[in-house]
Amino acid sequence: MSAPAPAPGRFRGTVTVAAARCKGCELCVIACPVDVLSMSTEVNDAGFRFPLLEPGCIACGLCHAVCPDYVFEVYRYQDDQPSEQPQDDPPAAAGPPTPAGGLGLTSSPA
Repeated sequence: MSAPAPAPGRFRGTVTVAAARCKGCELCVIACPVDVLSMSTEVNDAGFRFPLLEPGCIACGLCHAVCPDYVFEVYRYQDDQPSEQPQDDPPAAAGPPTPAGGLGLTSSPA
């Protein structure tokens, strides 16, 4: 993994890159709103070029959102403290799903 990059400005956090997982699709490079991702000239063990994270990352999470190979982990800061969970960890389930698509609605007998 490459070293985390600090996130200046509105978003705060760090992003880590697991280069070994990358398959070189470049979706992250296309999605990055601040153009701080570029593809390496080297290849990983699987033979694919991987993204390099340059200074200026805003930790927006778009790279993580578009990546099919879970190459990115985004850690957001709150109150100047790093988060204990990466952005991609889902919240704990609140219970079993309810009828009507989770809206808590049930149909009454006619």
